[in-house]
Amino acid sequence: MKPKALITVFLLILILFPHSASGEGSADFVRLRERSRDGYLLTVYRGNSVDYRSSLLIEFTDSLVEHYRLKIEADLVRKGGVAFEIPVPVYSYMTDSGFVAYQRRDYDPGSEVPLEDTHIDLTKWAVEPGDELHLKIHDVSYAYLLERRIPIGRHGLQGNFSFPFLSVQRAGEHPGSLGAGIGYTLRHVQAERTLLNKLGFGINLSFLDFEAGQKVEIGLGLAVSFPDDLFHVGAGKNLTVNRDTGYYFLGINLPAVIEKVGL
Repeated sequence: MKPKALITVFLLILILFPHSASGEGSADFVRLRERSRDGYLLTVYRGNSVDYRSSLLIEFTDSLVEHYRLKIEADLVRKGGVAFEIPVPVYSYMTDSGFVAYQRRDYDPGSEVPLEDTHIDLTKWAVEPGDELHLKIHDVSYAYLLERRIPIGRHGLQGNFSFPFLSVQRAGEHPGSLGAGIGYTLRHVQAERTLLNKLGFGINLSFLDFEAGQKVEIGLGLAVSFPDDLFHVGAGKNLTVNRDTGYYFLGINLPAVIEKVGL
């Protein structure tokens, strides 16, 4: 196998099968749900992302029957690595009736607060796609009930520009060549990471080098991107030559790949 192919396979493994963060605690007693901007309630499973325009609900399941004094910590980590704490109820406990009561300055011992009020409204903290919420829930002895790193994204249909480097094969008996492109793809992003929502479909404007005497060569084609617009595969037509105008290409969005693998 050629070195270029080995590097491509290695990058695909890093991207498609990322190393899981250590320290993930058990979530047997805690349920996380996202209240979307449309009012829908979605369970946040491990590995899922949440939309930056939503709220995160923290709920305790019926299996937590004894009185636990809990601490909830939430840190927002920006894309650049800067982190700050989001204040949430400091100490609380589960009552027999299945409600959480807060111990705070204005706390009324005779009142109970529904579980749905234990939430983090992301819209109040200028959260942006690409940030990450680090949530930790433990009792006073620091026995973790849940520790989760939750990616924050933008859900729904969205378009994205990319600038891939291209390996191009011209139609006919011609050697391969290199090129550069500008791509615009559409993807439907949702909380659960499936193969389908990692794919993008769009167009590619290519800058080619088919003829030695041609100063500027431009091609236009269709492309499929995967995953998350990191790699591009497509075919197109060179608009500036007269013969063997067709071509297909494999592209790599190198800046995005470097950011993805953390190099």
